[in-house]
Amino acid sequence: MQHHVAKQMGVPLIDYADAMKHAVEGGPKGISWLSKPAPYLVDFFLCSFQIGVCCIYVSFISNNLKQISDEFWIVLSLRTWFIITGAIILPLNQLRNLHHLSPLSTAGDFLVVGGLGVVFYYIFKDGLSLGSDVELIPENPFKGFALFFGTLMTAVQSIGVIVSLENNMKQPADYRKPCGVFNIGMVFITCLYGFTGLVGYMKYGAATQGSVTLNLPKTSILPVLVKLAFAFVILFTYPLQCFMPTDILWRNYVRIHITQKSRKWVYNTILRTVLVVFSVLVASLIPFLDLLISTVGAFSLPTVGITFPAIMELSVFYKENSSPRWEKRLTTWIKIKCIALIIFGIFSMILCTYVCLFSISDAGPNTANPTQVFVGNLTATLTPSNTSRVMNNNNNNNPLPNDNLKGEGYGLDTQPHPPSKDHGDSVDLGAKENGLTQPPYLHEPQYMPGKWRIGTLLPAPKGSLPEDFDPYNHRAGIVKGATTNAETLIHLMKGSLGTGMLAMPIAFKNAGIVDGLIGCALISFIASYGMHQLDRRHAPRGCLDFCKLVSALNKIDEESI
Repeated sequence: MQHHVAKQMGVPLIDYADAMKHAVEGGPKGISWLSKPAPYLVDFFLCSFQIGVCCIYVSFISNNLKQISDEFWIVLSLRTWFIITGAIILPLNQLRNLHHLSPLSTAGDFLVVGGLGVVFYYIFKDGLSLGSDVELIPENPFKGFALFFGTLMTAVQSIGVIVSLENNMKQPADYRKPCGVFNIGMVFITCLYGFTGLVGYMKYGAATQGSVTLNLPKTSILPVLVKLAFAFVILFTYPLQCFMPTDILWRNYVRIHITQKSRKWVYNTILRTVLVVFSVLVASLIPFLDLLISTVGAFSLPTVGITFPAIMELSVFYKENSSPRWEKRLTTWIKIKCIALIIFGIFSMILCTYVCLFSISDAGPNTANPTQVFVGNLTATLTPSNTSRVMNNNNNNNPLPNDNLKGEGYGLDTQPHPPSKDHGDSVDLGAKENGLTQPPYLHEPQYMPGKWRIGTLLPAPKGSLPEDFDPYNHRAGIVKGATTNAETLIHLMKGSLGTGMLAMPIAFKNAGIVDGLIGCALISFIASYGMHQLDRRHAPRGCLDFCKLVSALNKIDEESI
């Protein structure tokens, strides 16, 4: 739907919040009232999910380091390891230029693949059997499936960041064809997640822990190296994972109130520090973060991944249906489908969140030793493979995220160069080197005057666009380093080989084998369809945000993070 909204607005790329706002503005009366709060709701749910995952990272690293230290070095309390981990993460999260982490990210690709290979080796080492402690259907299937839902939604929706690869493709329209890159990748990912959860649960049964790595032998050197490898990868993924909430909060809610340029660096540093301290405090205060991350997945992701995309689709087709220049598309099937998805998203969020909160309350503070409670639903929303992609999109000379884009909207200090009749030289950045032949983009996005940027995108002036304008075909000068279909599929596959796989055995333990297999296919299909509806799923302002100004591209090569 972001593609449709971008076409209606006359812009080549549009972020999630703006797309949501402008979509529902033209929707039915029962939905159009959401246009004002919609951008803030999108930011809230995205930030709540991303900050929750940051808390998970802190606990993941601390638990792994404590388990290794207890066996081979010195016994320290878990909260001591939280403090140590926070002290290590704090300076890393102050990096404005993530390009410095690129070599470590490349090494992380090999560590993740090697670590998963060791995990599967130990799973199949002594064979698999369906023991008496392996349940086909759990005693409390509703509770188990609710926890399974939160875990799997978090794991599958982590692929949402990879969906941003579409915007860097030479042929982005091929991404979502029936047998396109996205569908092929999601089928592979779903099968891989289901297979990992099934064999992991069959291997360890009732003893399955929040991460399958914690079921590995504690004293053998190879499993210890695997735990260190995953802790290393997560440690250097944290700054990128924390980038999305930092960028959203900074650009939309903090920077607008800072008038002195000299103080921007100070306040940006404070914001980054607060997010790290908050994640450490949450990890320290709530030892049952396996349940917490299930709550985060059940609360945030059905909304931004199912409910909002369905609302956008219904609104966009409703608006197109009332416009003579659009083909009438609001069929009865679309109405039924969108309403069903909206109801499913809302009820799944409410019911599954309630079950997760009840499970946290039922667990109690003394139910388990916190050193044994692992962050069960750890998922790498940004895995090492796509961290390197984001890092390579940085400008080495800009200290703050997007501070080089000043003024209203995306405007620079200089005025944009007017395009010539033959589309001029102001749009040739990246088109020739990528072999692109699409016509350039003619209109630069503008925003309503005022401090607030969120939800203020203005449509293109009438008559400024060609009749055949299409966001897919008119952004040749926007995207640099475009990838082929095969390269994009490889990135998508690499992105799935993250720590989200490690949580699948505990998800199958909660749901049972039967519900786990059925739920894995069903939930993955629904989540994938939600990503299809959005076009640019988890790439709101900053994750993989490309410059939208031709004039900006004349000044800088790539947008700074």
